[in-house]
Amino acid sequence: MGKQLNSLMFKFEGAGDQVQGVITSVEKDWQIPNGGTCDRYHLMSDDGISYSFILGTATDKSLSEIDLDGKHINVLYKGKVEIPGGRSVNQFIVTEVDESKKSKKE
Repeated sequence: MGKQLNSLMFKFEGAGDQVQGVITSVEKDWQIPNGGTCDRYHLMSDDGISYSFILGTATDKSLSEIDLDGKHINVLYKGKVEIPGGRSVNQFIVTEVDESKKSKKE
């Protein structure tokens, strides 16, 4: 099979969904269908599949000071959290994968 040329959209649907791999790029201020903007992340998974996904503006803000390009990360979806005003946000835990521990497991 040849090289994958497009990214698959990874959708976090239920608490516990996760994706792991190396961030290949981050598109800042990507237009979303509701008219807003957020960042769109591109990742090459540990399985060799290219994914893109969004985490939402709350997570974007918490990650804004970190250069994620080239970092090996794990993104774990924790589910929706209610916030004031009757709204909710998606909550994620983004961790950098410790390469030294990964190589010991293999």
